[in-house]
Amino acid sequence: MPQEPALFQGPFPVATQTLSAPGHPKGVDNLWRILRRRWRRCLMVFVLVSLVGVAILLMLPREYTAHTIMAVASRQPDLATTDQVAPPAYPPPPREPDVESDIQLMKTKAALVKIVQDLQLDRDPRFQASVHNWRAGVLALLRQRWRSLTDGDWPGVFAALPERWETIAAAAVDPAADPVELIAESLGKKLKIWTIGRSTTVDIAFTATDPGVAAKVANAVADNYIEARQAARLDQAKAAAKYLKGQSEHLLEQVAAAEKAVEDFRAANILRDSRDIGQLQAEMDATNEKLAGARIAEGVAKTKLQAVEARVKQFGLVGALESGSSRLDDKLREMEASLHAELAGTSIAQGAAHPNALRVEKQYGAAKREVEYEAKARLARLRSDVTVAGKQVELLEAALQGFRVNYDRLSGGLVELRALERRAGVSRTVYEAFLNRLKRTEQVGFNEAAGWVIAPAAAPLTPSSPRVLVALGAILFVAAGAALSFALVSEHKDNGKILSSQHITDRGLKALGIVPDLHHRADSLARLLRFTSDQKPSAFSESIGSIFTSVMELAQRERSSLVLLVTSALPLEGKTTTAIALAAKISSAGKHVLLIDADLRSPRLHRAFGLSPKPGLADCLDPSCDLNEAIHVDERTRISVLTAGSLSSVPQNVLRSQRLAEAMECWKASYDFIVVDSPPVLPISDARILVPLTDYSIFIARWKKTRWTVAAHALSLLGDAGARIAGIVVSKVDIKQLAKYEFADSEVYGRAYSQYLRARRAA
Repeated sequence: MPQEPALFQGPFPVATQTLSAPGHPKGVDNLWRILRRRWRRCLMVFVLVSLVGVAILLMLPREYTAHTIMAVASRQPDLATTDQVAPPAYPPPPREPDVESDIQLMKTKAALVKIVQDLQLDRDPRFQASVHNWRAGVLALLRQRWRSLTDGDWPGVFAALPERWETIAAAAVDPAADPVELIAESLGKKLKIWTIGRSTTVDIAFTATDPGVAAKVANAVADNYIEARQAARLDQAKAAAKYLKGQSEHLLEQVAAAEKAVEDFRAANILRDSRDIGQLQAEMDATNEKLAGARIAEGVAKTKLQAVEARVKQFGLVGALESGSSRLDDKLREMEASLHAELAGTSIAQGAAHPNALRVEKQYGAAKREVEYEAKARLARLRSDVTVAGKQVELLEAALQGFRVNYDRLSGGLVELRALERRAGVSRTVYEAFLNRLKRTEQVGFNEAAGWVIAPAAAPLTPSSPRVLVALGAILFVAAGAALSFALVSEHKDNGKILSSQHITDRGLKALGIVPDLHHRADSLARLLRFTSDQKPSAFSESIGSIFTSVMELAQRERSSLVLLVTSALPLEGKTTTAIALAAKISSAGKHVLLIDADLRSPRLHRAFGLSPKPGLADCLDPSCDLNEAIHVDERTRISVLTAGSLSSVPQNVLRSQRLAEAMECWKASYDFIVVDSPPVLPISDARILVPLTDYSIFIARWKKTRWTVAAHALSLLGDAGARIAGIVVSKVDIKQLAKYEFADSEVYGRAYSQYLRARRAA
């Protein structure tokens, strides 16, 4: 048994375990390479999308946006509140402006309907289109735009579309729906209102195809808001005035009743003013002072009386006379003392019976009686003073008690009077507040504005939509995105395809090389041989030479003639061209080669060599047919060619015939190489039938066409049939495109090889 090649052991089923699709390229550099190798198609997509976008942009109707700037009185003064009728104890915090409510008032359905009616927009054909469905509206706008660009109606078949679509659109509208309301609804979608900063100023923007209409609607929104708010305020003022008037009349009645109650109370209690109780209070104060003095005097009198009575009790009546109290008392006391001393001296000196002693004694008795009399009189005076002082206190206390009774009576009446006066004052204050508020309410509609227009809208000169620069930027962005997406999607799809021999070797498979695409330049055998010839070096001839070198290595290992099966997974993958080129290369090396067309269903070799298809391989079942005589030798290449022969309805019988197996053994003895151009593996089973008759199989995979899953399935079937895969050839490779990848064989036949060929030819 011949030894298996060292670089590719065993049949394919072992190798299929490592098959997997390559990963996506990573990094900006790889993205650049993706765009670089697909720039033509990306440019085509970019230009196509850009042209479509520009065409749509040109067909879009021009819309104009008019702006009205106005200030809104978002917080109207309250017409009648408790705080304004009676101010609160603490002022309320300031209220933030509520502009959003005013914006919603401007966009209400009733307001929009009034604008439609005032401006008679329901008679405008441009607004009538808005009551139909979107197709009629869009078509009407496009038709208008077409007329503005071409000064004519729709061309050809498109001229009939608007009427048909508008009929369908009109039928889709509810017949019970009010056109004015439908137009108002459409109007609201094109009306935009927003506040400017944190102020109460708003920007009213309306968009329409006619700049004049846009300005009219924007100004109408502002005017309608002002009129509506003014009317609402007047209505509120009337209602508030009616309420305040009724309340004022009721309060006036309350004020009159309160003041009458005050006057009646005063008349009933004989109180003319508040000075009566003041005088009474002054008299009470004076009486209190007198009473205090009287009580002090009474106390002093009692104290003196008690002191005198104590001395009388101790010293007798003489004790009633105090020393230094009066000159008379002092004189009487001195006289008594003098007479008493004189009586004592006379009695001692002359005796008690002496006339002088009697005379002195008589004088002394008279003086003593006078002293006693004076002492008694003094006691009587002191007692009289105490009695008088007590009486005075009693009188003052009685007077004060009378004053107090009168004061209490007057105080109670005064409190009730003050309460009545306060009640009357409060009623009058509330009445005056309501009266003032009534006057303000009657004038509120004329003194305060509901809002005012700062800058009315004018017909815009430039369209707001579409914004050409922004639209062009968006178109270019979308076109660039579409081109990039196309490149990435195409790259993703190519990732599942065979792109290079590196893909093959990375999966543990044998790669025999890559074959450049001739781009239909080898549509005849002569041209194909010219590209294959060594006398005129080319990338194609070098690639076939690389395959031939690998085949020669296998032949040296086998040390016998070699039967090669050239097949592919699907048709049109370049197996016939590769088989002819390989046979020509083998023949040019001086080897005897037999090229067999085993594709009995779609034979092609006889056309390439200009031979008759009969007799051929399909005629081997006929015993009268000599297969050796069916072999033709091409004089240009010295290749022995066996054509397919007659088309057979059952090719499998031909390929499984014993006569073909015997003929194959006979040919192996006569030729160094036998190249079998077989049918594709997947559509039919002919290639698997030929596997036992061959030594090795060369699998052809078309560059950027054959998918890995397809190739894996085909190789698996060949492996199941017992094929030994000599290697895989990547055919129809675009060398320029391959050079834009980062594979190991990307530059094999690239710029460096071209420079090498030019240098060789120059030498």
